[in-house]
Amino acid sequence: MTESVWIFHNSNYDERKVIIPEMQRYNIPVPQHWVCCTLENAKRLIPKKEVKNYKLGTLCEHFDINLGDRFHEADFDTEACLRVFNKLVKISGGNLEVKEG
Repeated sequence: MTESVWIFHNSNYDERKVIIPEMQRYNIPVPQHWVCCTLENAKRLIPKKEVKNYKLGTLCEHFDINLGDRFHEADFDTEACLRVFNKLVKISGGNLEVKEG
């Protein structure tokens, strides 16, 4: 049974290289979960000609999300990812791709 949906901007890195290894290091059980990657969904939904790249900061600029210049600080990146996620939900009509984690 899947217990949650995890949202990342780059799930291949964040989930596999950071979150799960840290959970294992501290003997925290990794629950079954779904993953929604804003990077992958942005690439699917936003034509390349509309953005110079799909970095989180670039997508914030594309969507007029202004959170200052604190990129790569955990609280900033979390808020930025949430706001990009919400924009992607809106432009996709709620049809974002998710995969099993």
